[in-house]
Amino acid sequence: MPPIPAQDRSFSTREWLLLIGVSLAYFFIYHWPLLSDPFHFQEDVVQHYLWLNTIRFDAEWADSFYPRTSGAIQPFGYYALLRSLVVFLDPLTISRWLPLPLTVLTVVYGTALFRRFFPLALALTGGLLITHYNLSESLGGLARAFCVPLLTAFAYYLVRGDKPWQLAAMLLLCALFYPPTLLINAGILVCWTVYRLLDSLKTKGKDWRRFFSPSGPVKWSFWLPVIGGGFLAVGVAWLHSHRIAVHPDLNGFLTDPEMRWLPEFGGEGRVAFSNLRDAPPGNILRYFVRSYFTFGYHVYFAYAGFLLAFGLAITFWKRLARPAIWLLAFAASTCFLYVLARELMPMLFLPDRYVNYPWRLLAGGILTFLAGGLYYCWPRKVVAGILTVALLAWGYIYRPPENVRYADVRPQNPIFEAVRATPPNAMIAAMPQVADMIPLFTNRSVFISSELSHALYFRAYYDYITPRFEAEWRAFAAPADSLDQVLGFMEEWNIDYLLTDRKQLEEMRFPTFAPYEERFSKQVAGREAGDLALLAIPESVGVLLEGRYQLLSLKEVEELVKTQR
Repeated sequence: MPPIPAQDRSFSTREWLLLIGVSLAYFFIYHWPLLSDPFHFQEDVVQHYLWLNTIRFDAEWADSFYPRTSGAIQPFGYYALLRSLVVFLDPLTISRWLPLPLTVLTVVYGTALFRRFFPLALALTGGLLITHYNLSESLGGLARAFCVPLLTAFAYYLVRGDKPWQLAAMLLLCALFYPPTLLINAGILVCWTVYRLLDSLKTKGKDWRRFFSPSGPVKWSFWLPVIGGGFLAVGVAWLHSHRIAVHPDLNGFLTDPEMRWLPEFGGEGRVAFSNLRDAPPGNILRYFVRSYFTFGYHVYFAYAGFLLAFGLAITFWKRLARPAIWLLAFAASTCFLYVLARELMPMLFLPDRYVNYPWRLLAGGILTFLAGGLYYCWPRKVVAGILTVALLAWGYIYRPPENVRYADVRPQNPIFEAVRATPPNAMIAAMPQVADMIPLFTNRSVFISSELSHALYFRAYYDYITPRFEAEWRAFAAPADSLDQVLGFMEEWNIDYLLTDRKQLEEMRFPTFAPYEERFSKQVAGREAGDLALLAIPESVGVLLEGRYQLLSLKEVEELVKTQR
């Protein structure tokens, strides 16, 4: 298919320096809290970098269940990239600095995309706005951080229309680094192609045979690389899906009927599939509007902006047709996949992955399109300048630097230091939320944790995780005269150390997801406060940290049980 006529505005050396400089400035301003403090990081790194951490530090438990599954769920390209980088850098350093090249790529491709239609200042601001909306997903350098950069790069080559090999490469990269983007871009490509064919039909007559003639809109020299790249990408994505389906520690997804009756997937569960499945589809539109456009204003404020953008597209159709069709195709593809994923759940994984992450690009694209349409009402440099300042101000209101969200684990450093003093192959059992950061900061294995329980929608993972949660809450709920139950729990599950939170236990709480927190509460209901075996252990036993956390070894618990007998 031939390219739609467009302004081909290549970047000069000065403009390249500007793009890179602005990208670096943005990165250091918004990522500085994570770069400047070793105890600041994105909490999902625990789950997705665990395998990498055990490789880097040659952990004795590197071949245990949690590291194996942590690596198995990663896309092929992402896995290979991290495996290469860990030779030179530790995982936490990788997680902090990997967003840098992704930030530069998003700004550059976003600017190049909008530069074909708008002045440089507006285009650069649009690229920054896309990057800014995607900030929370880029933190940590997880696979999802590649979503918006891949979608943006594909959009640039699609709208440009004369780079089939680059389009094919982007499809392959989507499959390698974040497979949902492959489906999204495939949907966009279909919508874009249908529009082009219909437009050709209107302008060149109704003889469909002409579409495939040498002078028709379908140029096979363009399509063959794209189709070939698409088939190769589908093969890579299928191999990733097949690996998950046959991996002995994953064994594919639980079925939707199974998850409907499991409390772990209810509204209070670890993964609220019920909310994703049963919520009215229209809620996703309200989420989109309220999350990216209203900022506390009435929702009709955003709807008025959409109507204005629609009116501007019609008024300046010859100039804005291509970005308008791309935005519509993007919205159609993501919405269709969201609905399809709900119907086929969990075959296409979590439905919100097709809207939550990608719509950050859509939000930035809509605002830039609106600003560009207003610019065409009076195409002057001063107007472009005013609109640029307005977009920058909008982005700052959306998220100023002080509102960057990250985990601060400095208060847990005493726990980390105490756990590091245990043998390297020690198994630590702690309350799920207390155990979250221990593997990454101490290189010790944990019995269960909230972060490491997220993947329980896999059948084998569910079968591995749930008995452990059941066993732990029962041990923590043992009454004061039943310390032998705690000992039996440690011996049965080969636990070397027990880390308790005496404050939480004094409140008779076991904070975690359904149904285990509720089961714990029912078990201890009616008892006097403090009637727990773990609270009956003197504070002088083991190591007491911060006046609330108590680290107990198996040997110390055995001696206490012998004393009671």
